[in-house]
Amino acid sequence: MGFYSLSRSNITLSTSNDSLTFLPATGRSIQLIEFSVGGMATTATAQNIQIARSSGGTTPSAGVTAQPLREAQAAAGFTNATAWVAQPTINQVLLRIPCNAHGGLYRWIDTEEMTLVWIDGNTSEQMSIRGEVGAGSVSFHCIVEEW
Repeated sequence: MGFYSLSRSNITLSTSNDSLTFLPATGRSIQLIEFSVGGMATTATAQNIQIARSSGGTTPSAGVTAQPLREAQAAAGFTNATAWVAQPTINQVLLRIPCNAHGGLYRWIDTEEMTLVWIDGNTSEQMSIRGEVGAGSVSFHCIVEEW
């Protein structure tokens, strides 16, 4: 349990497939601490990224290696995926992040008033990051806490 960094570089957003999905380990929770995104395309395209509660999906695969932010902490217990045989179902959209495909940077940081937590065993326990509008190239970075 601890803090972890995960990122994806120069990926094309999709409105039907998650760019990254987090699944809490049994009996644990995940909190989104920070999310930042920047456009990587050569032309301007208006885009929106949604961070949502999701459920379902079959056969998650191709995860990102969660990098511990403290040298002595254990490896992450949660699972994450960048591919699915059948995509999760988006339930409640919690954040809509605007992003121009041709540059710009958007950074969201957790505050006491805006804490986003995903808890194992809940109906919508997964966290999905997915394009909502536009399909340009972006790079994004997440910091999550697991406990």
